[in-house]
Amino acid sequence: VERRTTSFNSYVANSSLANAKLVDLTTKHMKLYFKTLDNVSAMRRAKDYLNPLFKYAKDELEIISTNPIPSNVLSGITSEEKIIVANKMAAKDEIIFDDEEMAFLYNQSLSYSNKTGKNVHIPIALMMYGGMRVSEALATQIHNVDLKLGTLSVNNQTKRVNKKKHGTSKMLVPPKTKNSTRSYPLPLEVSTIVLDGRYSRKDDFLFTQKDGNYAVKNHWTTNIMIPFLKEIGLYDKFQEQPNHLLRKYYGSKKILDNIPLHVVAKWMGTSVEVLQETYAKEIATVEKSYYNPIANVTSGVTSPIMGGIKV
Repeated sequence: VERRTTSFNSYVANSSLANAKLVDLTTKHMKLYFKTLDNVSAMRRAKDYLNPLFKYAKDELEIISTNPIPSNVLSGITSEEKIIVANKMAAKDEIIFDDEEMAFLYNQSLSYSNKTGKNVHIPIALMMYGGMRVSEALATQIHNVDLKLGTLSVNNQTKRVNKKKHGTSKMLVPPKTKNSTRSYPLPLEVSTIVLDGRYSRKDDFLFTQKDGNYAVKNHWTTNIMIPFLKEIGLYDKFQEQPNHLLRKYYGSKKILDNIPLHVVAKWMGTSVEVLQETYAKEIATVEKSYYNPIANVTSGVTSPIMGGIKV
């Protein structure tokens, strides 16, 4: 979150939320927070500011499992106003993607995989060229790849769970949102991985740890992704969102390729509203390409006439 924004200073900076961690916030915390605000109008504005951030943290960054703001926190409001999900980091502190640098990252991941046997390139390919969230990439199995139809599908994600309650420390669960379950064009980089001869069964995971088991986000990020980024000298750029920025690169490329927003949203398992906020600069670049300089528009004009122009 960009701490210099007016909204942050108005509703968070001097509140109980200022030094809190997202993962620690509960419904109880949020109820107490809203009681400290002066009036319903301030509460409404604070909710409009915080709700999209919590939604983004849950659906995109996957660092919380639920939105801690109670749905009925504002008395007299029977339905949520339209939520425009705000990616404040992308809007205020834009990460500039360089195609050569991203190609370098992927090529280095191939070399790193060969050297260490950790196969870091597989989830990277699924996020960077397939637009997956990290938990979706780690859950991808051979049956999710259809070489005949040329499609890649998402129907699960990996999740860390309470071992005492579930008898295991991790499990496969459905994606968090309805939009997340999807099928879309298979990237060449992923088909190349599938065809390299390492898989024998349809339920094989594309990426496994050295013990042969699938991974969860925290283990992957801490023990594999971050050491890799440090080795190739890109940790400083990616450290805040080492996985999500790869997925963001996919979205950026698709939008700049003039693929309609509703199609990109479907392929990424998100909404058009999220894309409009997250990729505002890319969308503006595409829109600008449709405008012609006035010199080009008027180059064929020969003389003005009443009511119009003669060409």
